[in-house]
Amino acid sequence: MSTNFKSLHLIEPLLMALYEEGYTTPTPIQAQSIPIVLAGKDLLGCAQTGTGKTAAFTLPIIQLLLQNSHGEKRKKIRSLIVTPTRELAIQIAESFNAYGRHTPLNCTVIFGGVAQGPQVTALRNGVDVVIATPGRLLDLMNQGHINLREVEIFVLDEADRMLDMGFVNDVKKLLAVLPKKRQSLFFSATMPDTFIFNNIDSPFNTEVPLWLQGILLLLSIGIPLFFFLILGLKLLISNMKSIGNYVKYTLLAIWIISLASCIYLGIKQYNEIGYNGKTTQKEQVSVQPTDTLYVKMRFNDFFAKNVNQRERNKLVQDENNNEVIYSNSVRIHLMHTDETVPFVQIEKEADGKSYKDAKGRAEKINYNFDIQGNRINLDNYFTTAFENKFRNQEVHIYLYLPEGTVLYPDESISKFLSSYNSDIDIYYGKENYYYIVNNKEMECLNCPDKDNDEPLDENLSIKVNNKEIQINVKEDGVNIQTK
Repeated sequence: MSTNFKSLHLIEPLLMALYEEGYTTPTPIQAQSIPIVLAGKDLLGCAQTGTGKTAAFTLPIIQLLLQNSHGEKRKKIRSLIVTPTRELAIQIAESFNAYGRHTPLNCTVIFGGVAQGPQVTALRNGVDVVIATPGRLLDLMNQGHINLREVEIFVLDEADRMLDMGFVNDVKKLLAVLPKKRQSLFFSATMPDTFIFNNIDSPFNTEVPLWLQGILLLLSIGIPLFFFLILGLKLLISNMKSIGNYVKYTLLAIWIISLASCIYLGIKQYNEIGYNGKTTQKEQVSVQPTDTLYVKMRFNDFFAKNVNQRERNKLVQDENNNEVIYSNSVRIHLMHTDETVPFVQIEKEADGKSYKDAKGRAEKINYNFDIQGNRINLDNYFTTAFENKFRNQEVHIYLYLPEGTVLYPDESISKFLSSYNSDIDIYYGKENYYYIVNNKEMECLNCPDKDNDEPLDENLSIKVNNKEIQINVKEDGVNIQTK
């Protein structure tokens, strides 16, 4: 193992930055990862938080981008780093700027909860590296502000949390538009066996047992390799005996059957997920304009011990010993509406071999929620019968909020909020923060001041549609008066 950063063959600007930061000795994850990344190889790194994973990929990325510089005047996005949370994105950007201070490279951070204008401006000016959360990234891509065709290095940070938080489909969408020829780096704090088992898809997601799929693939690939091996040995050994026509033709027949079976299963799998269907359910929230709207996620303690315990497409038994598919692929989207009262729209989605089949699978998703006055209680999971199989089932909760609505988002919904397909972005801390919808944005009513970290005055005034609104924030809610 290397004893210092210089022995890892890092360039002088990086060594100088490391010295200025006070780092002289690489951690184990850095010592093992940096040479592999510098060699241009893909990497799956696993190490606990606080062991220097960020530097393990930021340092070699900076060096590779410098060494492979194309000398173009306008900068293009050459590296994309995707992380599940705003805090991690900011942290990675700080590390990149610190280690790259002696280089001409620059980066920008893309995340929801803030106005997208400054982020779009930074992208238009040209950046080398984009550090982003999935929701806002896909949103800007759909608007045509981000082009990923020039990406050379792709990093998925906190891969286990990314999948546990329901970003699987978002990651798939990103992989579909990224260049096929790229370097891919996956980093995670933990990678337990249960996570690996629950998130690995078989080559053919059909009723065929996994062991049989493995045998078919082994025979399809292994038999040709066996014949190539025999041919090579015959070239080296002149008097080597033939394996016999009976064996040759038997293996050939087995290979043809295996290959045909794989092709059949591939076509069958494609047909099984070729169409997307969904169902919708709309319910109004009967609240007064002066009421605070409370939103909270809840869990079933039979499947999980807390609201943050996440699983995606897990085969379990329910309370009645029935085999079901349990999933936390539930997303909340905040939307603006011109209607006078808030309402909730639940959309269930699934794939199938036809529109009818896909919609039928969506209808079989069991998802529950309830509205009690000004309180919305949402399940953080859904179930479906075992025979429905994994067909990308998802539940999307669209919460439509009129102008001037005061919202109290419980901490429990933080990991389920999505800026993708949302009109309104939101970010909040773990304390009791209240938000008001103003011009399609969320304005915090009692968030700490950024400069002195002191809470805002409890008595606030805000203008909505040219009307002055007096807001009195209390522990038990928000009192609103219109003048």
